[in-house]
Amino acid sequence: MHHTAIRAYDVLDEDRNVAYRSTFIVDREGTLRWGQAGDRDMVREGTEILRILDLVASLRRGAS
Repeated sequence: MHHTAIRAYDVLDEDRNVAYRSTFIVDREGTLRWGQAGDRDMVREGTEILRILDLVASLRRGAS
């Protein structure tokens, strides 16, 4: 299994040798803008992810 990203974001569940359920938003420059990680029972909120994507996009527009 390829663990480069898993180790980079420190989300490896070593007991099971898999990543924790995770979501990361990285901008075009490669900067981590937002992230969350949790166990398998964690529910991801799609509206929150969309809100962050909109925020990152608006920041990018404001910088240009």
